[in-house]
This record gives sequence, C-alpha cells and structure tokens, in this order.
Amino acid sequence: MSRSLPPRPSLGHLRKEAKVVLGAQKAGQIDGCRQLRLLGRLLTLGEGELLAADVSLQDAQITVALDYGFASWAALKQHVESVLGQSSERAPQDSGGATACARAGRMFKQIQNNALNGLRCVLFTLA
Repeated sequence: MSRSLPPRPSLGHLRKEAKVVLGAQKAGQIDGCRQLRLLGRLLTLGEGELLAADVSLQDAQITVALDYGFASWAALKQHVESVLGQSSERAPQDSGGATACARAGRMFKQIQNNALNGLRCVLFTLA
C-alpha cells in the first residue's frame, strides 16, 4: 500500500526524504531503509545484504517515488510541479498577501529599532 502525498507536496522535502533513506542504509539502520526493497534488485536481499548493497541517491529517489505510488522519480516530480503550478494559479493573491504581511512585519521591527535607538541617544545625552 502506497503513502499519500500531502495536499501541497514539496520537492525539497521529497529530496530530503530520499537522502534520509540513503543515509540510513549507509549508517546500517535497517528500519530507516526498508523501503529500498521496493527496487526489484533489492527485493529478496536479507537485512545484512540490503545494508551492504551498492545504493545510489537515484535509487533512493526511485524508492520514495514508488512508495508514493509513482512509477519513477520523474513522474513524482512532474506531479508535484503540476500540483504546485495549479495552486499558484488558483491563489496568486495569497502569496502577495503573505509578502505584504512579511514586509509590514519588517517595517514594524525597523520602526521599533529606530525608536529604541532614538531613546538610547536621548538617554546618553542626558547622562
């Protein structure tokens, strides 16, 4: 049974997931790399053989894709990019609103810092 992608999947997160699987295999942590058995050539290996197998990052990426029900990393990547493209087309005002909010927050901090600096100057001259 394959896992489900979140509503707004992230390619960065999926890449990290593949690196974690590969890192677990290289570190000898069988619990973190069992999904490598989704690759046909690794399917019948015992635990020790799986940990000793020559596995690349590309292999780990393919197993992540297979685990999510995709035939390849390219198919998973294309799906994620299409989902992200649709979500940005649906709500362009959201990103603008978030940017405006972040800009307002930065401006508030700048005003606050300037006010504190001004107060420090007044106190310094009075002392």
